Amino acid sequence: MTNKILLTLTIVFLLLSVPRWFLGEDQNLLFTISLVIAEWLALILMLINGTLIKSRFMKVMYFLIGLVVLGMVFKILHLTGADEILMISMMAVPLAYTIHFFMKKRKTLLDVLKELTVISHFIISLLTIVHVIPSDNSWEATLLSNLIFWSTFFYFVAFGIKERILLHSQPG
Repeated sequence: MTNKILLTLTIVFLLLSVPRWFLGEDQNLLFTISLVIAEWLALILMLINGTLIKSRFMKVMYFLIGLVVLGMVFKILHLTGADEILMISMMAVPLAYTIHFFMKKRKTLLDVLKELTVISHFIISLLTIVHVIPSDNSWEATLLSNLIFWSTFFYFVAFGIKERILLHSQPG
């Protein structure tokens, strides 16, 4: 039941954000917020149905994501060390996920897409936050990251429906 609710809400918020893609950089805030909510819902749906959450790497990921949040707080408050915390934590998250990926005995196309999603998202975000990617090019970089993310998500949904694991209740 949780999967159906999350999937429905993800699609609703994604549809609400569609005008954002046609408005470019001067987009309406409502469309941007809708896209962010859709991305978080999609991420939660993939996480609760994935193998990472059940692995020992999840505790490491919690710690590293906590460091990312700490780095963002430092950056917002203009505190010393913000860039260093962000650089280390945002390189460590994809590294930890890559180790998790390579330790999996069986890898599917979905696993490869998830790996590509994590790497592209964190690397593009890091390069944007520390201003390696200029702010006038951040729209294109974010667009690439979003296209990879949503391609992975829609493949995840198609795979989950085909394998009857996403929308069907599992015996428990």
